[in-house]
This record gives sequence, structure tokens and C-alpha cells, in this order.
Amino acid sequence: ISGSERCPNHVALKNAQVNSTTFKNTTLSNAPFYASTIPQVFRGIVGDPIVKYHNADLLYEYAAYAKVHNTTVASSLPAASLARLRALASKRIFNIHGVNRGGAGEEEKDNELQELIKPIAGRTLAEKVFYSLNAVTTSSRPGLLNLLFTSSAPFVGFAAVSGLAESDKRFRGVPEAGSMMVFEVFSYTPAEDGLPRKEDLWVRFLYRNGTAEGAKLVGYPLFGRGKSKMDMRFSEFETEMGAIGLGVGEWCEACAAQSLFCPAFRASLDKGRKDEKAKSDAKKGGKKKGSSKLELGLGLGAAGLVVVLGILVIIGCARSQRKVDRGAGAGSDKEGGLEEGEGSWEMGVRNMKGEEERAKSHADYGMRDEEEVNPIGEPVRAEERV
Repeated sequence: ISGSERCPNHVALKNAQVNSTTFKNTTLSNAPFYASTIPQVFRGIVGDPIVKYHNADLLYEYAAYAKVHNTTVASSLPAASLARLRALASKRIFNIHGVNRGGAGEEEKDNELQELIKPIAGRTLAEKVFYSLNAVTTSSRPGLLNLLFTSSAPFVGFAAVSGLAESDKRFRGVPEAGSMMVFEVFSYTPAEDGLPRKEDLWVRFLYRNGTAEGAKLVGYPLFGRGKSKMDMRFSEFETEMGAIGLGVGEWCEACAAQSLFCPAFRASLDKGRKDEKAKSDAKKGGKKKGSSKLELGLGLGAAGLVVVLGILVIIGCARSQRKVDRGAGAGSDKEGGLEEGEGSWEMGVRNMKGEEERAKSHADYGMRDEEEVNPIGEPVRAEERV
């Protein structure tokens, strides 16, 4: 899933960042701050030379964990210092796995190669998400759930290439451990009509950041769509994900990877391109996927794909009650996020209410404010039963 791993071109771009003016200035200006955190958090854990902006994401992860689980750190590390560690980690990880548009406080504007390679973990995730959902729509078994486990890189990369980071700056931050992306496929088709056609399917994206108590899944629009367009037709989702996703052969090509499987996938990719070029009805613009698999879908009334950081969150979501309100982080959007309440977030078949009306699930969607949500929640407590 994480396409940045074993990608030589991504490693080269990451290493080159340390020579940029912005990186050097950020490192120098924050050196005193990082030095002040050594006796509070890191002494005896890592060597003093390691505590610097270059390792901002890893340092924050440890500090956030220690703030909850270590009484000494909890008393010695001020909340303001933890917040600053998080802000610097967000800046660092987005510069590695996101796309910089040249705004204030960012690294230099990314060129075309950087825009392709830096968020490559998000591009490979997009490919996996789409084909997993499309496979579900071709199944005769409704309500299938796919689970993916990954690191933070695909989260950040996907936010960068899907428009989430542009529409909501909070998606430029570090995703907390246990964060969750949910992609739902649903239909307005009445249940008595049976399985809906593929053209009647819709997709909704929801997100939950971390495992802080009380936070819930929140809906966000993808690909620069307005807040009133949380739901998108599956055909549009197919086009947009096809434009940002990278398959195995494309990953090998973009990364200049020398993995053993790459020659075969590259050959298949080249053949597919030649075949597509030969077709007079080939679609124009953007990177297109082969359509043979995509045209087979019959669709179904309920499907979901969940991308999760942390197995404990999966355990909580997979319980028979299928509640999603036990353990989440910053998960709402006061500017228009849709909140998933109690009930299944695997969407059931909806009644026909017109194309422009948002589908109603078994859950109660509403507005809520997440500005005061504490991203550092209580630790998970084990439960034992006989």
C-alpha cells in the first residue's frame, strides 16, 4: 500500500530536501526548542544529535506516546511544547509525502516530478482503494468490508493528491495513531428493486483522526468538490481515482525501481499502453485505467473500505454493534463535515429521494466542532473475559 517504501526516486527526493533553504532555516530556528525537550522527554532514549527537525515526525510520535503513558514526561513536558512538536512534525511529514504549492511557510514549489513522486504512497493507496471497492461492486455478496493497515505516509499522500489537503489544512498534519479513512459505496435504489446498477452507485469518504474518546467519523468532499457534494457518483469516483492512482507497473516506472517483479509488470504496462493507443475510442486526458474490469460491475447496496492506522481501532470497529464512537481523534469539521453517529457505517440501501439529496444511513449525520478535540486520548485499556 505504501508506495514510498523501496522507491529509489522517493528516497532521492527526500534526501535532497535537506539542502533546501527552507529546510536549513527551519532546522536552525528550531534547534534551541528541540534542545529544550531533551531533558523533558528524550534523554536516555535517543542520542542528543538525533533530536532535531530532521526527525520531527518520529520525535513527535514518541513524545505523544510518552505524554500519555509516562508520568515523568506527562509532568515535565508542557502542552505547548507537545503542540509545537506536532506542528513541526506535520510540516516535516507533509514536505516528504505531500505536495507543496509554493505557499508561505512551505518548501519551494514542487516541480512535476516531485508532484508525482513525493505523494506516491497516496497514489498507490488510491489504486488499492479503487480496485478494492470496484471488486466489491462486482460481487454478489452485499455488505462486504475490506480492511487495510498502513503507516501515516499513505494518509498524508492521499490527502495531498485527492484535494483534501487543499480544502482543509488539518489534512496537512500528522495523522494520529489509530486514524481511519472510510470509503462507502451505497445506492438510493429501493431495497425491493434488488441489487442496483453500477450507474446508480455513489461513494462517500469519511475520516477519523486518532483515538481520542468521543470523536466520530466525519464526511469530507474529495477532489475539490464543494461541501454540499460529499457524495459522488461511482463513475466520477472511478475517473478521479484513475487520474491519481498508480498501479504496480506504473509504480515501478515512476520509482525507477529494480524489484524482481518490476520487469514483468513493466512489460504488461507497455503492452496495455500500445493496445489502448490502438483503440480509436480511447479516452482523452489524464491517466486512464483499463476498462475491462470496470465495466463488469453490477453494484450492490452496501460496501465499505476502511484504511486504518492501528489494529486496536480495527478491533473496536469490528464489534457486532458496529459503533464508531468509541475512540477517535480530531474527526469533525466545523465548516461542513458530516458526522457518523451510532449504527453501521457500512451503508445500507437507501430509498429513492432524488439525485441531489444526500443519502441517509442508519446513522445520524450532523454538524459538530472539532477545534477543542484533544488529539492525545486516554490509552487503550485491555478487557479480559472468561
